[in-house]
Amino acid sequence: MKKFFSTVLVSLGAGAVFLPAQAAVVHVHFIEPDRFTDTRVNGEASRDALIAIERAIVALGEQCLPSNQNLEVEIRDIDLAGTSRYVSPRQSEVRIIRSGVDAPRITLHYTLTENGRVISSKEEVLRDLSFMEHRRLRDASQSYPYEKRLLADWFRERFGGTCRSAQQASHR
Repeated sequence: MKKFFSTVLVSLGAGAVFLPAQAAVVHVHFIEPDRFTDTRVNGEASRDALIAIERAIVALGEQCLPSNQNLEVEIRDIDLAGTSRYVSPRQSEVRIIRSGVDAPRITLHYTLTENGRVISSKEEVLRDLSFMEHRRLRDASQSYPYEKRLLADWFRERFGGTCRSAQQASHR
């Protein structure tokens, strides 16, 4: 065993060049975000919510898809978990979350290509009615944990076994 391990180390060290692995190309487009169900703050789409969702999708795609695949995602509507409330005029927005009723929902259309050929294209409505049952997320300090979990679950379902660390990728 010791000889085998030494041989592998010598073989790796002798001329091996390590290049960073190519990641899949992922593009996210928001279609009329000012009309989304629930991402507005003072009448405009919240950049924080859109940026967090875009980063989660890009991270999931880069970690979960093979390098010869590209993913285009059009986000057509977002309904964040909970309901926005202003406690007083001087305070910022507070999100009240009730189980089931306030489930996150994302409507999207995706196109997955491999070596330039479309292998999958579909419009989907993502929703997690049991979002409050995920214990780890209840006390999460990250932004938009329920939406990121929803996207990670969708990646796992849609893109299968190649997505080993979808939950970790969505926490970026």
